[in-house]
Amino acid sequence: MMPSGVYPGNKGKILSKEHRAKLSAARMGKSPSEETRMKMSETNKETWKKKVAAGYESPQKGKSRD
Repeated sequence: MMPSGVYPGNKGKILSKEHRAKLSAARMGKSPSEETRMKMSETNKETWKKKVAAGYESPQKGKSRD
């Protein structure tokens, strides 16, 4: 038997409120390291360069905020 949580077989599994609270509490107060932040920044920059090169235009361009 495969261990639970390692394989995508538990995708969509419904977790109890208690379990979700424990998962939330375990992650609370943690922030990404400087290295991780740099990696995310570089990835986002590359993604935007690709979108702009492909002719991406914001769906909100030209619309008012009203």
